[in-house]
Amino acid sequence: MNEFFAALEQGSVGLWVRESPSMFAYTGLITVHAIGLAFAVGFSWAIALRALGVARAVPLEAMESFFGAVWIGFWLCAVSGVAMAIGHATTDLTSPMFYIKLGLIGMGVGSTRMLETKLRVGPSPLLAGAVIALWAGAIIAGRLNEYPALTGIGRS
Repeated sequence: MNEFFAALEQGSVGLWVRESPSMFAYTGLITVHAIGLAFAVGFSWAIALRALGVARAVPLEAMESFFGAVWIGFWLCAVSGVAMAIGHATTDLTSPMFYIKLGLIGMGVGSTRMLETKLRVGPSPLLAGAVIALWAGAIIAGRLNEYPALTGIGRS
């Protein structure tokens, strides 16, 4: 498997991500990733906080329009994240923390989607709390993946 990851990393996409001086390579990808996180997580949290009772003056129905921004942000993160993972395949794709992050993202997406469908029925505090916790966990795991000395779990 490590040979596959090395080949992936040394392929044209991996080399471009790591070595290109283009602002569209790593610098652009990490920027798109950060913007995507701001949209996906920021709007998810805003909706979840409203479902928990924050800003009661804002109608719950008004929060539904934010889900479009959540999913645009998610896809920006997904595309940029895949490209960056290809660029660092031998470290990211062999890191347990990377897979913890992916699991938390999957659960964050699932809980956000459930919140989207249940919001029309009424607020679900337990689900809203899960959305906040899972997205926070995914962000923390993503940062810890970059600093394995802090946890002993991360890039090999």
